[in-house]
Amino acid sequence: MKRNRLFFWLKVCLIGAALCGLAACGWLLPEVGEAVVAAYPEFSSWFWPWLIFLWCAAVPCFGILACGWRMVSQMARGRVFTRENAALLRWVSRLAAFAGGFLLAGNLVLFLLSMSHPSIVLALLVGSFACGAVALAVEALARFWQEAARLQEENALTI
Repeated sequence: MKRNRLFFWLKVCLIGAALCGLAACGWLLPEVGEAVVAAYPEFSSWFWPWLIFLWCAAVPCFGILACGWRMVSQMARGRVFTRENAALLRWVSRLAAFAGGFLLAGNLVLFLLSMSHPSIVLALLVGSFACGAVALAVEALARFWQEAARLQEENALTI
């Protein structure tokens, strides 16, 4: 019973994260952008390029949440150390790496088009580095998970 509650709360957390992401993309980012444009009208031409860039940067994050949902669903059925979960972790790693690379490349493009400020470039460099660090850590976890799945399969065949 307690095990089922754990997976229930993990799914609640994933739903909460998705709702926060949707609220940020659908309400917070446009509101902040409009406030910046109201305070600094010279940045009005930056509004849509930045909003579209940030919306595109959010897509891999929702992919990561989908992978997390599938993993939690598998674990709720008692299938923890499986090759499928290891593959999902690899997808999380790839998506995090892609998000970091996309942040870096998009930010540099916007900077070269004179649509960004050096402080924003530095802030998103930190974000890109964080995405890369997460990708690396999750890839290591995926390899450990794969090995655990192999050992579990091997152990299941032993009498």
